[in-house]
Amino acid sequence: MQNTVGKLLEKIVAQRLTTYLELHDKFPPTLGGYRLNKETWFNAAVFAYDVYEGFQIKEETCAAVLDLEDAYNKVPYDYLMQLLLKLEVNPILIRWIAAVLFQRKIVLRCGSWSSEPQMICPGLPQGSPLSPVLFNVYTVMITEQQLNGKGRTLSFADDILIYR
Repeated sequence: MQNTVGKLLEKIVAQRLTTYLELHDKFPPTLGGYRLNKETWFNAAVFAYDVYEGFQIKEETCAAVLDLEDAYNKVPYDYLMQLLLKLEVNPILIRWIAAVLFQRKIVLRCGSWSSEPQMICPGLPQGSPLSPVLFNVYTVMITEQQLNGKGRTLSFADDILIYR
């Protein structure tokens, strides 16, 4: 288990990063998961309203849902760091986040026996307070995409809805 001080520090950094990204409008309004004051149901309501509006004018709606399977485990660190730079996050904070992600190790213990420390593969740590906000950073480019015409892209955490 991670030490309590480390977990507390991650929570503080996650709150600061989230506050910065929200106050500086770095996330599009279509990004619906893990957001302050923006519940996932809001995007469901947007979709329902758009379908209803289309129905009123006899316009069909075509939708595709992308489920990002095993999403946290597949986030590449180098790309994530580039995105943080692109979003103008403080480089000192980016270096700290990189150190936390890149230097994760695991040791197996059974009684008095302990394995050698092993580096953990890329991905966002499950249960870390930083992971949800970093996952939003990772998916922000997808959710910013708008289709030509009336198409829309909405995010529901690790599910993405594309419709027209």
